[in-house]
Amino acid sequence: MTKNNQTNELTGLLTISRFREVAHQALENTDLRAQGVSFIYLDIENFKNYNEIMGFSAGDEVLQFMAKTIDDEFNGRHVAYFGSDHFVILARNSEALVKTKTIIATLDAKFGQMSVNVKAGIYTLQPDDDIDISVCCDRAKIACDSIKHK
Repeated sequence: MTKNNQTNELTGLLTISRFREVAHQALENTDLRAQGVSFIYLDIENFKNYNEIMGFSAGDEVLQFMAKTIDDEFNGRHVAYFGSDHFVILARNSEALVKTKTIIATLDAKFGQMSVNVKAGIYTLQPDDDIDISVCCDRAKIACDSIKHK
């Protein structure tokens, strides 16, 4: 991590703690809440096996490529690296599904032949919900985990 603990050194994305702060601030914007927001949890399947076979340096390259792909797709807004092979995004509902599909297709095209696939879970926050950011991320993770091996 960087010395200011706001971004992860490997990926350049927000850290978990900084993401929670930024997401909380974003959700205080009533216009954004009215548009509808979702939390997207991305997980790289078979990443541990990939690291074991290809080495940690190659694994780091996958993480960096994934981070850049996500960051580019969401224009650097509200994107975080949660460690291991997990990423979280706070996005407008209108862009969540389309951009998530683009990210998955991009990663599958580059690494799919190596059995490295991306899965995603999306939790949509209701405009009047008053839920902690951590709970929203957990719900997106649960959605992601529920599609394992499907």
